[in-house]
Amino acid sequence: MFEDAFNPEFGYQFTPQQKSLIQDMHRSVAEAAQLMTENGIKITEVVLEGEGSSYFPRLVKEIRGVTRDAAGQNNARTLGKKPTSLKRRSYVGQAIEEGVAKGIVYENDPIAILEAFQSAAYRAVRDKQLADALQPLATRTVKGSIKGIAAAADISQKSAVRLRSASDLVGRAIRGERISEQALTRMDGVAPEAARTIRSLQESAGDARNSLREALANIPARKRQAPRARTIARRALRGEKVPEATLEAIRENHPELVSSIRAMRSTGNAQRDALKELRTALREQARTARREAKQLATQRASARESAALPRAGEAKITTAKGFDQPLFSGQFFDEDTAARITKQLGLAEKSQFQRAAETTGSVGDVMRVTRTGLDFGAPLLQGLPLLATNPVKWSRGVKHQFVAFAQPLHHQRYLSENLQVIDEMVAHGVPLSGAATDYFDALRRGAPLDKFLARLGPPGRAVGGTFHRFQRSFDSFGDFARIEQWKALRETAALKGQAGLDDLAVYLRNSTGALSPAALGVNPSQQAIERGFLFFSPRYTRACLALVANSFQGGMRGELARKAFRNMAMGGLGTYMMVSAALGQEPKLDPTKGDFMTVQIGKDRVGVGSF
Repeated sequence: MFEDAFNPEFGYQFTPQQKSLIQDMHRSVAEAAQLMTENGIKITEVVLEGEGSSYFPRLVKEIRGVTRDAAGQNNARTLGKKPTSLKRRSYVGQAIEEGVAKGIVYENDPIAILEAFQSAAYRAVRDKQLADALQPLATRTVKGSIKGIAAAADISQKSAVRLRSASDLVGRAIRGERISEQALTRMDGVAPEAARTIRSLQESAGDARNSLREALANIPARKRQAPRARTIARRALRGEKVPEATLEAIRENHPELVSSIRAMRSTGNAQRDALKELRTALREQARTARREAKQLATQRASARESAALPRAGEAKITTAKGFDQPLFSGQFFDEDTAARITKQLGLAEKSQFQRAAETTGSVGDVMRVTRTGLDFGAPLLQGLPLLATNPVKWSRGVKHQFVAFAQPLHHQRYLSENLQVIDEMVAHGVPLSGAATDYFDALRRGAPLDKFLARLGPPGRAVGGTFHRFQRSFDSFGDFARIEQWKALRETAALKGQAGLDDLAVYLRNSTGALSPAALGVNPSQQAIERGFLFFSPRYTRACLALVANSFQGGMRGELARKAFRNMAMGGLGTYMMVSAALGQEPKLDPTKGDFMTVQIGKDRVGVGSF
């Protein structure tokens, strides 16, 4: 399996390109983890075994015939649930094989796994920021004592698991297996005495084996019973139990050899007896920890039941089935606030009208991606204002787009190099990648088109892969345009303080077609209807209208919008004049007439387009 490539113990030899790919993936995973840490999201340390091993996330596609989406692992209306790709994992060689044996089907495309991991990280950051923003609206939260009980129960449960793992390692040592130093280092924090004893056993066993090997090597070739003595020594080295009578039979002719075997056996027996006592103690400690965890869980359930009941005028934010939303667990809001949050986030059970609206929106999503998904039109749509204001950056963005289409990790490297810039942009509300456009909504994991292509098997995956390459290309140009413009204008905007940076963020959202309807307070049903038949691309249409409005405003947003329109107008006029001259036609420059800035093509007049 390709995950083995991330464990140096397997000793694979890679080409420079393959090494670069693995390094890029390592860096992307590490930077996503850093982003979560910087946003206050706790990351569980991944368990690894093997010197130099490193972690690569896994993505479950199917469990015993149930797809990941059907199993509810990708429910967009459950906020705050920890994505599976961010949960604790242990890579111990056979871990994935064991999962496969149990009916788990894993994604085998490293790029798809990396994209899912990064998407999960961004969702976790989004949920954390949303929770922080809504926290002040809560009238009260579950008592801290309950959280303390929950934490204590969690600690007891984890302690029981660690103690049981330590006792298992002791059992392996008793059976004569060699325990790695990395495993013993982890044991130091749980059962230090057992770890010291195992180290001593392995060290003394090593010395005794070396002494026995030396005695074996020194047996004279012609000495009496030499062949038999060698056979007995080799049996002892293999760990076989040699009867005392057998040793006594060769002791007279080979006393040093017999002494070495007895010394090795005596040392090992004494330390194994000590380990057996430690294992018994560890198992008892694990049982005690489990009992404590169960008792604390019972206390927690009782305390939560009494404290989690809403008071008069209060309400909780729940899932459609009535369970607490993980993101708002333990929080109470006044009924009106809870209703508004639930509606705005689309968390309530959908009505018949809402389901119909969502179906309509899904149809529009499919039409949009099938009509415009397989082209490189981003530079002349979302990139038009950049072309008018900075042609050099525009041309670099076009190159970046085509390279990203050919090389899956090219854009990931670019994002990694600009991580600090991205953090600041996101903090000011500038979306990136899939969050900045609705052109490829139909290809989201779990969306109708994605499910349809998955059912087609290999042909469907091939078609989906082609769409995703174009999506990656489309996203890469938009990201490049927003990031490079932020870098170029950031210092100028900062001179005007927070207002200047906010204005720059507004301009970048609107000029690149990345204005989010949800951020404007448009409810999910209206968004679905707009996607279905009102607008071809609601985001792009709203952003263009907002950019027009910006041009009549003050501040940096107005200044940049006016510059963009001025340059686009002059560039468009110049282009029209050159086209007219090339066709030998007189330019139509009277704006009061219907043929303004058009040329004759056959029987039709064709003019400069607009949004």
